[in-house]
Amino acid sequence: FSSSNSCCYLFGVNCKMTALTNESAAELIFEDEIDEETTIPLLSSEVERILSGRKEQERNDVDESVEMPLNFEKALNYSKKFGKSRTEQQDEILRRIVEGKGLHKYQEVQLISLNPEDIEEARSLIPRMDITDSELEDILNQIKAH
Repeated sequence: FSSSNSCCYLFGVNCKMTALTNESAAELIFEDEIDEETTIPLLSSEVERILSGRKEQERNDVDESVEMPLNFEKALNYSKKFGKSRTEQQDEILRRIVEGKGLHKYQEVQLISLNPEDIEEARSLIPRMDITDSELEDILNQIKAH
């Protein structure tokens, strides 16, 4: 992204980024058209469950030997690799840990999905988190405990 205000699709979220340089990479600005009330970014483990269910449904409805599109298979394999195969209940617990802490929904999901080791890694991976280091450390510790 070399031009100003380029639009991208990042982890299921439309966003604007100013010219992407080392100095401006942290300037992630979410589109106004994203409705915070109805838009729910998905965890990798949730994507894994949805895609696996869709694949199973397709096999049952059509034919055992049905081939899914290549992009579908790539997305499924990626989600299996990084989804950590958590249960719905585990995902719900993790979502409750991060919600209401003053983070954007995208940031909440990324904290869970990326599971950064420490505050420094979290801040370098997830731009513009407007919480204190102690609040972030508390969230990271709770995520690791589950």
